Amino acid sequence: MGTVFRHRHKYYVNFRDQYGGRHREAVGTSKRMAEAALRKREAEVIEGKFALRLKRNRARLRFEDFAEEWLDKQCKPNNSPSEYRNKRSRLRNHLIPFFKGKYLDEITRRMVADYIASKKGTIKDSTINRTVSILSKMVNDAVAWEDLSEKPAAFVKKLRENDQGFDFYSRDEAKRLLEGCDPKDYALLSCALHTGMRTGEIVALKWAEVNLSNNLITVRSGARGATKTGRVRYIPVHSRLREVLEELLREHSSEYVFASNGRMRYPDLRKPLNRAARKAGVRRLRPHDLRHTFASHFVMGGGNILSLQKILGHSDIKMTMRYAHLAPDFLRGEIGLVDFG
Repeated sequence: MGTVFRHRHKYYVNFRDQYGGRHREAVGTSKRMAEAALRKREAEVIEGKFALRLKRNRARLRFEDFAEEWLDKQCKPNNSPSEYRNKRSRLRNHLIPFFKGKYLDEITRRMVADYIASKKGTIKDSTINRTVSILSKMVNDAVAWEDLSEKPAAFVKKLRENDQGFDFYSRDEAKRLLEGCDPKDYALLSCALHTGMRTGEIVALKWAEVNLSNNLITVRSGARGATKTGRVRYIPVHSRLREVLEELLREHSSEYVFASNGRMRYPDLRKPLNRAARKAGVRRLRPHDLRHTFASHFVMGGGNILSLQKILGHSDIKMTMRYAHLAPDFLRGEIGLVDFG
């Protein structure tokens, strides 16, 4: 429960509300009064009255104002450039137009359900779910920052997503893509195809994270280019990629591996990929499909699903299992586990 402490001849109470938020209040010079005040606050928390009192006393925030503040203070310093742009886009194009003018404390679970219903059929169910997740995270942070006492987006049932599959380049297409691309794009695309790294991880990759002696790339979390899961992972360097990196290393003048004018390459792989596809005469795919290409050929070549999970950095094995059907003799090998003879 809470505590009473003294600082410079004054007593304070320290306690948490029902959402885990910490509160500290100055009471006076009497320890007995402080203990009584603490008992009162604890009773208010238990009865739910403390949250209501906070709600009345706080300065109310408009949804759009807090959204911009959240982007600036929470997302910009803690997310990769691509994640930050994604959240900013979904807030400004979807959430802010719907909730604009509403105060944070006015948003209810019914409103969130109305938002989901309004978007159903106009955008993908997966996009709706990701956008609601952004809303939920934003509101949770508002509670943690004590700008809000409730979590209206919590417990809202998300839409069921159908597995829509994925696309990837064949071995011949990938080979033609690399052979036909501009020299300035070759290293970037080769890294994407040979590592399966995310776009944000590639453009933020630093030489300090490339160990050619041990043939390992370390993908770290950080303010820029953070891994999606927030964990560190290690990716083996393919022999062909090693040659490319060694050549870049001899010419490098920046801390970033794929630098543009000495700085982090910005914003993504879309232009280099489209340029290479057009020149090579292959299909135009998304930059993320290069990650699918790596994973698909890794499995088709006999790679282990658990190893692939570690390389890709999936926190949930279900994400990696999307590629399992591509494994040679996958089902026939698994059926051999049952033997009654």
